[in-house]
Amino acid sequence: MAFLVHGRTAPESDAIVAALRRLIDDEGRVGDAFEMRGDPEECQKRGINSLPAVILLRRPPNDYEILFAGSVPTDHHLAMWVADLPPKPRSLLVAAAMVVAKIAPDTRRGLATKTRGEFVAHGHYSPGTFIRNSWLLHNPRLLASCGTKDPDTASSRIFEEAWQILQLVSGAS
Repeated sequence: MAFLVHGRTAPESDAIVAALRRLIDDEGRVGDAFEMRGDPEECQKRGINSLPAVILLRRPPNDYEILFAGSVPTDHHLAMWVADLPPKPRSLLVAAAMVVAKIAPDTRRGLATKTRGEFVAHGHYSPGTFIRNSWLLHNPRLLASCGTKDPDTASSRIFEEAWQILQLVSGAS
């Protein structure tokens, strides 16, 4: 999930984005914040009538909710929104289980037939980028649990463990 911040000015948007990112990182949550300077056409399309505004984007481009509009949100608002974000996994096994939990049951059956190498390669790009950027960035506990300081290597380890879990839950082993 991501927060989109539409501000009246760049410094206003930047300050809100920086505060959200700081809280997300400090609290170990999965998410990010982006500035979307108050483009009138974009704001109108999303139903925003006054700036600044903060939008929670669940799944691009259309699953979103306007959280706040009309004034700069307080620290209390920011904390409430960040508290609703899921926590980052802190261990290899939990991260791998989270990967498998996100796979639809009918897709699990197909992926369970892949070799470990095929499964890890399949996850390297889009899901792997998400894991590197959202779970591994600023998460030394997860990196240590994966036995490396390198996010790419850690991402591969998470997919290797996810493959093992997938074998267990699908009955393929």
